[in-house]
Amino acid sequence: MDFPDPEDLEMLPAETVVTLADGYEEEVSDVYVLAALMCEEARRTGSCQRLEQVLRPEKASLDERRKRARAGDGTRLADDRSRNDELFPDKLRALVAELHGRTDKTSASTPPTSPGEEARKWCVAAAASIAFAHYHH
Repeated sequence: MDFPDPEDLEMLPAETVVTLADGYEEEVSDVYVLAALMCEEARRTGSCQRLEQVLRPEKASLDERRKRARAGDGTRLADDRSRNDELFPDKLRALVAELHGRTDKTSASTPPTSPGEEARKWCVAAAASIAFAHYHH
């Protein structure tokens, strides 16, 4: 998904975005903002730090995690005994890998998705990265 240069955009008033699912309201504007930022980071740099954290989680022992947290290290660290497939569901990992450009040979022949579908994928990846970061920090 290609976003215009922020300098070319007219500032719009910020609004709260609320979605309703299963009878619950949830304010989701932070997900939309993060999705746009992640997409733009990936477009401009060829990489996205949040996607990297999901694809290649840094692991450490409990003692190491405590030591680094006390030292002010904000790195997200997973338990070194955890397998990657335990840290993040395979279906979401595949979506993250696709967005990050690390797809297998068969998906290279997949036609590009529509802009709406691409935006949806970035929103799912943003929401998943938020959950991943909160759970593994």
